[in-house]
Amino acid sequence: MRSGLRICALALSFACGACGQPLPPPVARSVPSLETDDLSVMKGVLDDVRQRRGAGRFLVVDTTTAVCEGKVDLFGAPPGGCLSPKSVDSVSKVLEPGRSRIATLDFEARNASRLPIAGTLGPDVTYISGTLTDFVSMRDLLAQHPGSAVVTFSAPSYPAPRVAVMIYRVREVENGAVRLEQQADGRWTVADRYGAME
Repeated sequence: MRSGLRICALALSFACGACGQPLPPPVARSVPSLETDDLSVMKGVLDDVRQRRGAGRFLVVDTTTAVCEGKVDLFGAPPGGCLSPKSVDSVSKVLEPGRSRIATLDFEARNASRLPIAGTLGPDVTYISGTLTDFVSMRDLLAQHPGSAVVTFSAPSYPAPRVAVMIYRVREVENGAVRLEQQADGRWTVADRYGAME
């Protein structure tokens, strides 16, 4: 009985020893966000779409599309959609074979969560909420913005210096993975694409 009391007293003394101590400061965590180069890569994709499709306006979803978590086929995609394993695999199709596995893993890590898209992508770009595309039919949305196309982007990742890969979708038109290369003047241009017309 006495040994049980000693153990309780000892445990209480350890617990109370820390009672008067101040709490350590919170650990600073960086919040993932898009960088200036990321926006330049997105501009490169939009420039490519403009060149191939002609002039028009873009309704760009204001957050990147993240990789799907869990069983999307069972529970359905989250609001605003997500990147399926098949979509993520398409990134490997625009990469050199020796780099595709590591670059795909890097792409998945970069796109683990949605990132806000802020900044200028061009005078013909208007940002819209991803959930808007869930609740308003594409026909009605495009009727409100004649001549526009709805565009979604993943966050780009960088498998090599001056090389970026990302997934994009121009709703009702095309979607897929692209590899972009940075030119001497700083612009990003599409070097390869893999995807489908919708």
